[in-house]
Amino acid sequence: MTLGDLKNKIELRNKAEEFEQVLNESQPIEPQFSVMSTYNRTKVADYAKQYATRTNSAYKRYNLNCTNFVSQAIYAGGKTETKPSTVKNGITETTSYWYNDNYYECTGSNSCYWRDKISTSWIRVTDFYSYWTKKGMSATTSTSKSTIISNANVGDIIQFKNSSGWYHSVVVNRKANGTVYISSNTSDYYDQDFKNRGNDSLSFRVINIK
Repeated sequence: MTLGDLKNKIELRNKAEEFEQVLNESQPIEPQFSVMSTYNRTKVADYAKQYATRTNSAYKRYNLNCTNFVSQAIYAGGKTETKPSTVKNGITETTSYWYNDNYYECTGSNSCYWRDKISTSWIRVTDFYSYWTKKGMSATTSTSKSTIISNANVGDIIQFKNSSGWYHSVVVNRKANGTVYISSNTSDYYDQDFKNRGNDSLSFRVINIK
């Protein structure tokens, strides 16, 4: 092969590569779909361990904080918020959406406050239950703690009822020894035996998150 032949071959190869590049760039780009994330119960348990007895600074804390806490835990486990097209300021009464867009606003160098932008389904016991059962989550209600234990798994939510109504939410962080261990806020506690909690309750229900 002469030097001229070699130059021609290189030139033809370069032109072929340029044509291939143009052809590829002209092809429609296939949409990329992400695989839907599954509920990660280990992450829920890890969140409970980290924040059951101390406040996560990323969230506003309420005087009655138990349902706010369990919402945070299942959010950490992969459950996604649902929001209306316009999220209003304040606490919005709803069981159709579940979200927490609370924000920290400063009006001066020493005037910073948490502002509410949140759904009642995130922070209220009964609205939390209504939202998730509307989403297809199963629930078991019983006066028997043994029945609740047999139907509960790590990452599920247990709620307590007394003579005043449904009043408390907890997250299951462990299941062992014939019982479930639970965590919650308001009176903060972690890894407590469910058999020893809520002794003034009339009944219980477990919401199976999936």
